[in-house]
Amino acid sequence: MKHSVKLRRRKLPSGKVSLYLDIYQGGQRSYEYLNLYLLPGTDREVREHNRQMMVMGKAVCAKRLLEVTEGKYGVKSPVTVPLVKYVRQVADTKKGSTGRRYGVVKAILQRYCRPSMTLADITPAWLARFTAYLKAQGYARNTVAVYSATLRCVINQAHREGLLPVNPIAGVRGVGFEETNRTYLTIDEVRKLAAAPCKNEVTKRAFLFGCLTGMRNSDIRAITWGDVHDQDGYTRIIFRQRKTHGQEYLDINSQAAALMGERGKPGDPVFPLLSWDGVRKQLIAWGKLAKINKHVTFHVSRHTFAVMMLELGTDIYTVSKLLGHRELSTTQVYAKVLDKAKREAVDKMPDLLNTEKTP
Repeated sequence: MKHSVKLRRRKLPSGKVSLYLDIYQGGQRSYEYLNLYLLPGTDREVREHNRQMMVMGKAVCAKRLLEVTEGKYGVKSPVTVPLVKYVRQVADTKKGSTGRRYGVVKAILQRYCRPSMTLADITPAWLARFTAYLKAQGYARNTVAVYSATLRCVINQAHREGLLPVNPIAGVRGVGFEETNRTYLTIDEVRKLAAAPCKNEVTKRAFLFGCLTGMRNSDIRAITWGDVHDQDGYTRIIFRQRKTHGQEYLDINSQAAALMGERGKPGDPVFPLLSWDGVRKQLIAWGKLAKINKHVTFHVSRHTFAVMMLELGTDIYTVSKLLGHRELSTTQVYAKVLDKAKREAVDKMPDLLNTEKTP
């Protein structure tokens, strides 16, 4: 039996546009007016009002379609999927840090949701309440953004798989990320680390390798000797990024090549690192031993490479390619960290406080 629910518009004599639902089921058509109105005009306030009205209209439309599908209007109900169970299934298909992030979201949902909650119960209002719950638990703004975005990925996947006839969060804005401080090491600090002993020599070599190549921790863990090639006098690493899945061809210098050590079998990891938590603890202890007054994490090596390249005069486009960024705007964050033009500008300020030079 065919059925559909569509969001329609009707222009009123006043100039407003009324939103209503066109519901078709069982060969019969009915209409439901939502008391939601789009306003005429193009200024910012009007555009924002109209955007919110459309989001609300689409949400009601999605809910009505689910009700039709589930039999409220006489149509046979499909099997509903428990939300936490589905998130667990998706998490099981992910690997590395991505899999752990999905696992954390699953654990949070187990605490937050009622056991009977299904995918069909998701609405924009529910997602907003879940986001508020994350904030109330004391998570940082960007952590809330990451966990919220992860759940949105799950919902979008459920929609693509046909488990949700209509995406309940279509048109709903996600939580924005706020710009964070990029911790990086100076050249002198990297030298201090290189001179200091580390509890695990592989961890030390891998971190310094990251400072010289800009590779992520996940990619350094994943590269095998089969990915390492000699080409035109350079050592080239051909690998697929774990985060973006982009294919990369990275030439490295002799210092970085030396840190890899002796070549092993093609399937052997170049850097057989310990667990993520084990490496984290080793880096913190190593940084303290080297008397580095910064929180040393593995990602600091990537930030260090980016800032160092810019400081040495490498153009931002080349740095972006070396880092494997898809968008140049991602790399421009590092240009803000190191802005020589600003330094030169403030150095030109005349001496205003030395009154002895006043004629």
